[in-house]
Amino acid sequence: KNVDKGRLASDVESVLSQLSGLEPEVRLRRDGERGGVRAEVELDETQVTELLLDIVRVADDNGLKLPREFALLVKQALYFDRYNKLLAPDLDPLRDARVDLGVSASRTAAADAATVIDV
Repeated sequence: KNVDKGRLASDVESVLSQLSGLEPEVRLRRDGERGGVRAEVELDETQVTELLLDIVRVADDNGLKLPREFALLVKQALYFDRYNKLLAPDLDPLRDARVDLGVSASRTAAADAATVIDV
């Protein structure tokens, strides 16, 4: 099937406009452990879900097929986020001290290989 490049460009522009229109909510909290201030950034879950559905719609309307893995990845991310909010609302998995994402340059490769996430 031939893709109407003008229509696709217009649809992508609409999605990008919607993406740039997402307004994060920033909260400042006192960090009792470190004695400083911690910033938390959140996006409205409904807006993010609508954006993802629009991406799928644009692809479908223009005859493009997204890989099945894309849908599975999005679905799992939404499930993880939902369960994280229900079971541990104060947990920020990307900033949790028990999780090492490999950003510490001082660790050796052997220490990184031995890193365990204790939940």
